[in-house]
Amino acid sequence: MRGRGTGAAPCPGAQSPRRYPAQPVERTGGARTRARAQCHPQLRPRRQRLQPLLGLRPRGGADGPRGRLIHLAWNSSHNPGWLPIATVEVRSVAYPSELLLTTVYVSATFADLAACREAVHVAARRLEIEDVAMEAYVAHTQQPLERCLQDVARCEVYIGLFAWRYGFVPAGHDRSITELEYREALARGKPCFIFLLHEDAPWPRALVDRGEAGEQIEALRAELAERHMCAFFRGPDDLSAKVTAALANYLNGRRLPPALGEPPVAGGGVLTDETRQAYYDRLRQCYGGVELDALTPAPAADYLRIGLTAVFVEPTAREDARPELPRDGLRHTDGSLPAVPVTDSLTTIDLAQLHASYQAKPSSQLLDLLTDPTHRTIVLLGDPGAGKSAVTRYLALSLAGGTEEPRLEPLAGYLPLLIELRSYIGLVNDGRCDSFLDYLGHRARTDGLGIPKTELEHYLRSGGPALVLFDGLDEVFEPHRREDVTNRIAAFAAEFPAVRVLVTARVIGYSRRALTDAGFDHFTLEDFDEAQIAGFLRHWYELALP
Repeated sequence: MRGRGTGAAPCPGAQSPRRYPAQPVERTGGARTRARAQCHPQLRPRRQRLQPLLGLRPRGGADGPRGRLIHLAWNSSHNPGWLPIATVEVRSVAYPSELLLTTVYVSATFADLAACREAVHVAARRLEIEDVAMEAYVAHTQQPLERCLQDVARCEVYIGLFAWRYGFVPAGHDRSITELEYREALARGKPCFIFLLHEDAPWPRALVDRGEAGEQIEALRAELAERHMCAFFRGPDDLSAKVTAALANYLNGRRLPPALGEPPVAGGGVLTDETRQAYYDRLRQCYGGVELDALTPAPAADYLRIGLTAVFVEPTAREDARPELPRDGLRHTDGSLPAVPVTDSLTTIDLAQLHASYQAKPSSQLLDLLTDPTHRTIVLLGDPGAGKSAVTRYLALSLAGGTEEPRLEPLAGYLPLLIELRSYIGLVNDGRCDSFLDYLGHRARTDGLGIPKTELEHYLRSGGPALVLFDGLDEVFEPHRREDVTNRIAAFAAEFPAVRVLVTARVIGYSRRALTDAGFDHFTLEDFDEAQIAGFLRHWYELALP
């Protein structure tokens, strides 16, 4: 058994540990700590396992040691008491809960859900969570059911995957092992995350139970859906994203994200000035200019470069998503058109009612919404040419020091991370990246428009504030790819609670279910009014024709 601090209570029933020579100990306090184990040779495997989780640095880092804690084990031999087995250097970090290792029990029928079980295993390990499942068992005299229920009892979290197989019913029982595992978790008050195969998901008929077993799985699924807030999956990739989001939300529930405007925690994964400056320089070089040849007279159009921040006009946005109808359809809803069918199911009168309902919702200045602490994750919808990409680039440039924007003062110190989803999905299809951090790392290596993956991951996991801009969800054209990217965005936002997230997409074709379920707020960009158009043109021609 292991504890921290010499004040931990004795544990008389614990097994005697292997004894290691004690090391000198100097105790320090502090609520926010990061540990770096300086272990005996026998304990180095433990240190290696902790290093990825804690984002540890080599000895002699710039911030220097802040004191020491010790790992202890209960010694029940001749002289009962706590035995020091390793010293731990203390450094400041974002969240003390990073030191807490979590175990989850994965319960599911085996043959039909093998790929899904593996997807959960990968998702858990990405979050540095230990997962326990029956397939990892080795030969033992213990009965399988007894072992499974013991593991359910010792794990902190239960994950249940349910498709259309009821599972094996052991002798002497009238319930399957899968259901008994769930009942054990329920009886012990474990947090239960339930994932049900979607009813519309394609599934081999051979993997669907009939008869009595079919009735049992139907009844169990109905009970689960009624008792829990279940998530529905269609395959391993979809499941992996949803499990990642659920587990990250669970872990983050034990943490306190920094308040909006609060500076990064000292020592918590701070990026070097050189890394930031090089990245910010490339953002300004690549996205700083606006090219509108139609507005610029020749020959000035050949050499003139007008900065985006110099002509940017702040748009307004209206809460919620506008009815999914073409822009022209909404403009012709003044009652002048005859009430004839516009689509198979809508008439002009229907359009007018939908439009009136949307227009009744409040309109706000966009920057007010983006800096509102209650809107951490936002989807910004708009028609083609409405300015969605211009908004993301303006935000990135402003936070990179490209302009003085007092309205964005609450986001001072936030790292802008611009992810163009068309570029991202191209790299995914080419096998050159598998995650958003991979993508930003690839951009850092190739054109400087990113941050090295290791540094960025350490920064984000340490609570470093960032504004992540996912631009162009509609430009992921394949529906299954778009669904996967959407789920990955939801998981990313859950995994890193100190980040703020903005996603842009076109109104037409956008499916809001996944991000709505993940807590994203939706707003729609409004067209410029005459005053905004005049303001833009005035800024433009003052620069183009000085």
